[in-house]
Amino acid sequence: MSREAKIGAAGITLALIVVVLGAITGSGEQGTSEILFTAGIALVAGAIVFGLVVPWAKSTTETRAAGRPERTGLVMSILGFLTIVAFWSGLPIILGAGGAALGQVGRERSVSAGRGRLSMAAIVVGGIAAFLGFMVFVLERAGV
Repeated sequence: MSREAKIGAAGITLALIVVVLGAITGSGEQGTSEILFTAGIALVAGAIVFGLVVPWAKSTTETRAAGRPERTGLVMSILGFLTIVAFWSGLPIILGAGGAALGQVGRERSVSAGRGRLSMAAIVVGGIAAFLGFMVFVLERAGV
């Protein structure tokens, strides 16, 4: 199993935990169909990010697309950060993890190309997005 697949499995699992625990312990009365719908959104997002986008961005070795992993990772990380307002969906965790994983791929490839800063930005912003998405959930459940 590749490092990106491990990150994806961990991110999707954590996102599903957030979705299910949020629905079960939430103040509103949510039925099974709402829980399944929200979990389905997280699963579909995880499948798109780690089943399509990450492999697509990682697979290129062409010169014209050499910076694709770090650029895609940074965009995904920023989207993860922006979705913190919808922390209950698990999207910040999934997008942040995907962006950080692509940032790491880009970091390994960019050492000689001079794109290390873009890769590091994707890793840092993605990590912050995933962490804050989880922490907002924890703090909201704690009533803070």
